[in-house]
Amino acid sequence: MARAGVGKTAFLVGIGLDALLSGHEVLHVSLHSTVEKARAWYDDILAEMLRRERKLEDAAAVQLEVERRRHIHAYRGRSFTVDRLRQALELLGEAMDFRPHVIIVDNPGLEGVERDMVQAMRSLAIEAGAELWMPCRIHREGPQALPGHLPPPADRFEDLVDLAIRLDPCE
Repeated sequence: MARAGVGKTAFLVGIGLDALLSGHEVLHVSLHSTVEKARAWYDDILAEMLRRERKLEDAAAVQLEVERRRHIHAYRGRSFTVDRLRQALELLGEAMDFRPHVIIVDNPGLEGVERDMVQAMRSLAIEAGAELWMPCRIHREGPQALPGHLPPPADRFEDLVDLAIRLDPCE
């Protein structure tokens, strides 16, 4: 959870890269960007990680392993449904023996998302044996979280959330 521009997508890509570098498969589903834009996030963050670790000589081999274990799907506009995601998972499993350990559904926020859609995505991830990660845009102004609860709009899904991480800007 974070306000706009704080780094929700970068954080989710970090979760994906951690899984990929641990040998797991990742399905990244973007509801607001193209496949190329999502791939660029992975490429940029991976390059920065390798630069910081002073392992740039390993970049090509690591990049290849990441590409083999990751699929990126983009559903722009209103083309995303849980049934389409289920079909994609079935096709990936049957045609490529690809079964993700992590599913990232990167969307701009949860304001317009119905509860039953989140519940269906959670159920699908459980059936697939995968972790499901989703961002939630929160607002500086507006209703605040009740003590011991998630802030709006995440509070509508609180019972469906196993782990919530809040990113705050450093000013």
